[in-house]
Amino acid sequence: MAEATFLHEGTAIAHTPSGADVAAGEVVILGTMVTVAKAAIADGVAGSVDCAGVFAFAKAAGTIAVGVKIYWDESADVATTTATSNVLIGKVTKAALTGDTVVEARLNQ
Repeated sequence: MAEATFLHEGTAIAHTPSGADVAAGEVVILGTMVTVAKAAIADGVAGSVDCAGVFAFAKAAGTIAVGVKIYWDESADVATTTATSNVLIGKVTKAALTGDTVVEARLNQ
């Protein structure tokens, strides 16, 4: 018997929210994995979340250089360079300046 069987490319995976609806574009933390809802997902209904790609995330104040690791701060709903108590998003693909409200990053799973 095969030890593993290919299922799909894995750029998106199924997710069924429990307790609340998920809006399109909402960051969904699955264990230690940051994903982004492709479309709105009703509570208790299976939907799809992206786990690969480059996304623009709302960001905390300050500048962030290309290649820097960023993390999702679930309590503030922003990307930050602070690792403590936050979940790794990935690395920045375009520098973000102090006045920028978003930072572009590639998901790292």
